[in-house]
Amino acid sequence: MDVGIQAVRLVLSGLFDRHPNLKLIIGHWGEFVPFFLDRMDQALIARDLKKPVSQYFKDHFYITPSGMLTQPQFDMVRHYFGDDHILYSADYPYIQPETLGAFLEELDIDQETKEKIAYGNAERLLNLK
Repeated sequence: MDVGIQAVRLVLSGLFDRHPNLKLIIGHWGEFVPFFLDRMDQALIARDLKKPVSQYFKDHFYITPSGMLTQPQFDMVRHYFGDDHILYSADYPYIQPETLGAFLEELDIDQETKEKIAYGNAERLLNLK
């Protein structure tokens, strides 16, 4: 949760208005932030920001599961952030889920989306190709 709180503080500081091309990767399905995106838009008063708080997260953050392989959290992150902002990851050596490889394959998404999440989004974000 501490990482999520710091991510919110970075947004509220105006960092992304000053650096519109900055992108950050955040683990553990967004460190609780996706659960509160709608609430932050309603409750946080940030007069100096150019966009709603949730939009900064959608534009500037990439989300990883960090080995927390759960369908409901995947669905929520996909809903808020879209397929282009999900990076598949593990939390090795802390968590070594036996289902790491199977989780992505078993999701009810097309092959193109699986490939984006598995490696395509990371290649694009990190200029690996």
